[in-house]
Amino acid sequence: MDTAFWDKFYQNKQFTGVYDCYVEWHEAKHAIQEFIFPSLPSLEEERNNVSPNSTVVPEREREGAAAVMLLHVGCGNSRFGVDMMIPTDDTAELSTAAAGSQDHHHTHNDNNEDTHDTQITASTTMSTTTTGQGGRSLSVINIDLCSSVLPGMEQQFPHTEWLAMDATNLLFADATFDVVLDKGTLDAMLCSYSGLEEATKMVQKMQREVKRVLKGGGYWIVVSHESLSEKRKGVLAVDQWAEFQTREIRLPAPSELSMERVYCCYILQKAPGGPNHGVQHSAENPLDC
Repeated sequence: MDTAFWDKFYQNKQFTGVYDCYVEWHEAKHAIQEFIFPSLPSLEEERNNVSPNSTVVPEREREGAAAVMLLHVGCGNSRFGVDMMIPTDDTAELSTAAAGSQDHHHTHNDNNEDTHDTQITASTTMSTTTTGQGGRSLSVINIDLCSSVLPGMEQQFPHTEWLAMDATNLLFADATFDVVLDKGTLDAMLCSYSGLEEATKMVQKMQREVKRVLKGGGYWIVVSHESLSEKRKGVLAVDQWAEFQTREIRLPAPSELSMERVYCCYILQKAPGGPNHGVQHSAENPLDC
């Protein structure tokens, strides 16, 4: 995409500071939080499932309830990823991991092509972990192609990681993230190239990278201003995912003279293990939001 355009966009007074396109976290969480914070049994329930004479330690006590790893692609100056980490318990504190390093080696995409010389190990980059829904903690890394917008975000939210990175060439190891979130990036790609064919190529490059860095069973969540039409299903190659569904986000009209705002969430799940053998269609709402 044209980084010069986005540099100019973020210099516009209307969009300086913090700006969330489409929706904010509190408006969207009802539609997508179940895919970000999968429910866990309580420690009491886990203990009750262990024999009194057993030496087995409940998994959450043994591993400290592993954090959900989330990558926010095309974050811009959005605080969406920051807000979803605000703990429900006001006494909870942010814990920051140590700043990390880079490993140098090759990885391969779905077509078995070499794609990266430099790879960032997400577990060693500085990221914030806070207690979220269902007893799971959440670690968020925000990336954007436009590097000029990131220093301001890092200054305002220093406990969260902000990295300059291309969503079509992600510098993370395979199977790093539980969730990849896109709010407007897909839409921007489809508007940034001349013709559907070129735009489709870029979206599918991003899709291959997203799928590569997702863990088995992980979710790619796309928030869009458009319903999932047959044409968009083709662009997203939904048949290459284990399952997909859609959810609506409806926001009331801000005034009597305006209309209700409706956004669509595409939720695509990577197969839990091995190659995908087709797609299952599942929707709370019809496929076209």
